[in-house]
Amino acid sequence: MKEYPIEIETTHYVHRGGTKFYNITVIHNMQDDAVVVFRWGRVSQFGDVKVQIFKSLEEAERAATKKENEKIGRGYVQDGPMQKRTAEHRLELSRTIGLALFNKMGKTAVNHLDPGFDTSKMRDVDPPRFDEEGRPQEHIRKADISEQLRRLAEEERVEALKVYENNPLFGLF
Repeated sequence: MKEYPIEIETTHYVHRGGTKFYNITVIHNMQDDAVVVFRWGRVSQFGDVKVQIFKSLEEAERAATKKENEKIGRGYVQDGPMQKRTAEHRLELSRTIGLALFNKMGKTAVNHLDPGFDTSKMRDVDPPRFDEEGRPQEHIRKADISEQLRRLAEEERVEALKVYENNPLFGLF
């Protein structure tokens, strides 16, 4: 199987207010395996990332076009022409995509594009902290501390009883 060259196409959008951005990056190999990376946030920050994996370039382009139309309808405008880059071999892939974005893609997406790529030191992508409109995600995991609170209350009650045990007048009334 020949995966290379891998092509990367990035389109930048800026909100008409000028404080938010949205980037859509379509990455595909010669086998037409594709990954779409959506990145959004405040201008001058890296922002959050969402990665989708597709079996064909056509499906990936449909998803990218759908998101593009949605963003244009919400007040975003394209900021410059689409940037096209090509990674000719494995050694260029991370640098061509961009190191920060490459690391945020996660090992599943990288293995989808190039199954032979060494992803042993990579981890999978973290879920976004904010949705695409800037609202905090609702699925943030909260720790269940009810058992610890119950145990702490029991320990405090035992400590309080020890204070009374050392009192020579305790139990005389």
